[in-house]
Amino acid sequence: MLKKRCEKPGGEDWRKIAHIKNLGDAGSQTVLHIESLGQCLCATPQLDELTKIATRQISPKLNEKDDDKDMILEWLKSETETDSHNQLTVLSIVGMGGVGKTTLAQHVYNDPKMEEEAFGIKSWLQGLNLHESLSIRQLDNIVNPGKALAANLKNKRFLEKLELKWERNRIPDDSTKQKEVLENLQPSRHLKDLSIYNYSGMFFPKWLPTMNVVSILLENCKYCLFLPPFGVLPFLKHLWIMHLDWVVSIGYEFYGRSSSTFTSLETLKFSDLADWQEWKCQAGAFPRLQFLLISGCPVLEELPEQLLKVKDINIQNCRRLCFGGQCMEAMSLGRMGHTISNASLHISYCPNMNFTMSCCYDFLVELDIWNSDRLTTFLLDVFPNLLSLRLGHCSNLQMISQEQPHKHLNDLKIFLCPQFKSFPNEGLSAPSLVTFQLHMLKNLKLLPKGMHILLPSLTELEINDCPQVEMFSGEGLPSNLKTMNLSSCSILIPLLKGALAANTSLESLYISEVDVESFPDEGFLPLSLTCLKIRCCSNLRKLDYRGLCQLSSLKKLVIHQCHNLQCLQEKDLPNSISTLEIWRCNFLENRGKIPGGGDWGNIDHIENLYID
Repeated sequence: MLKKRCEKPGGEDWRKIAHIKNLGDAGSQTVLHIESLGQCLCATPQLDELTKIATRQISPKLNEKDDDKDMILEWLKSETETDSHNQLTVLSIVGMGGVGKTTLAQHVYNDPKMEEEAFGIKSWLQGLNLHESLSIRQLDNIVNPGKALAANLKNKRFLEKLELKWERNRIPDDSTKQKEVLENLQPSRHLKDLSIYNYSGMFFPKWLPTMNVVSILLENCKYCLFLPPFGVLPFLKHLWIMHLDWVVSIGYEFYGRSSSTFTSLETLKFSDLADWQEWKCQAGAFPRLQFLLISGCPVLEELPEQLLKVKDINIQNCRRLCFGGQCMEAMSLGRMGHTISNASLHISYCPNMNFTMSCCYDFLVELDIWNSDRLTTFLLDVFPNLLSLRLGHCSNLQMISQEQPHKHLNDLKIFLCPQFKSFPNEGLSAPSLVTFQLHMLKNLKLLPKGMHILLPSLTELEINDCPQVEMFSGEGLPSNLKTMNLSSCSILIPLLKGALAANTSLESLYISEVDVESFPDEGFLPLSLTCLKIRCCSNLRKLDYRGLCQLSSLKKLVIHQCHNLQCLQEKDLPNSISTLEIWRCNFLENRGKIPGGGDWGNIDHIENLYID
């Protein structure tokens, strides 16, 4: 009956029915296979088999897809446990358009139970009017590559995103078969986003350079020797290549036989190419490239000079990498200035990197240096147009040197540089600096001299785990400072008394891991303060009402993990407070949680009260 109703294009069930059926090769394992009874099926011998196979039918209900999914999974499980593996089983998903047949099929396909409950293989979705995305997994289990043609992906013109996945770390028994499978899974030219994971063939399919894709990801295709000619793809904007272990050289095969290649590419990422040694660049390639990432390529020796024109370059863990013939030296970086301006450079885990400070790098506006062992002194003058500078994990960096005011720098962060000791003798002159962060500088003794004069635009100052740092005696804080974060700098805190009180712009103050028993002292905090947060002060026993009650602008008080704080007196808190948060302050919480408890009457009038 089903056969007769589906034989003609006008048949009643032609557009309604989707199937999930066992397509196991020679009946060996169960495969989830979803197909509609459309033209592609009409031309196959599968219709002749419909009268021989067991069938079941389900009509999906709106908002009950989880129940339907569980029903299908249980049924499939029971079939694999009781039915003969030589018999195909078909489940019809029927219903009017828009009730969620395709969505239900996708949910079944992607459910972890499809792998857990002895199904063994999940292959592909076929024949559905696929919109948006599709992920096809466990492609290793396709015994006959010819069956991949049944997926008919080439005619899925509405499919925009496709993921093809083999099992990771599985040793292939036949790389030629994997190439044939991939060749037979050719998608429509309308596809926009293609990802291929764990493919073990040595070569990529012929259809790959004929696509109109916008984004491509290749991950863990570790037996591939050469990259496809991606340069001929006219609409390709984003290309990410990861874990291709056998690629030794990227040459002209990467660009294709064209005078203009990678004409639309904006983002290019290479990650973890363990044996990649050589990169040859074709003239005129990458005219629109904006971002270049090279990460975990330990034996790559030289970056083509042509690529130094890229606006944003990110280099990580490339120990041998050279620029234009000189290993990570500024002489080669200097060549960038002849072709670009307003560039960003991010260098990390390149321990032999150093800059030649006789050059001028006026083309750089953003510079990040992480994990450099050779950098000892950073001369700010050779980067006159920097807007952002971050120096981190530089084990031998000792100082920043400067002779001329830096007019453009607005963000400076120095962290985890254990030998860092000093700023310029006459102070850090950066009139545009807005954010200044110092983290984990164990040997830093003094903050920059003359901050109140030389840093007039500073609004945010953060000092974290700088246990020896002090402030120049008699100096104030920048007049526009609004936010200050102090953590693990107990020597500095008492030295700030006069400077803090005199500041009329500070609005938020965060104190953490400071060794005090009482806080704040009278006259210590500025009257402009609206938010005060005290965190992880294990010895703090008392909030000093003389220091708090005068804060007529204070709106928010947060106390976090101050386990020995004893009590809150009514006179401790200014009337202006509208928000009080107490988190993990064991003693204080026990008194405040119960109405009528020791301190409850002193805080229950506060509008926003949080006690945890």
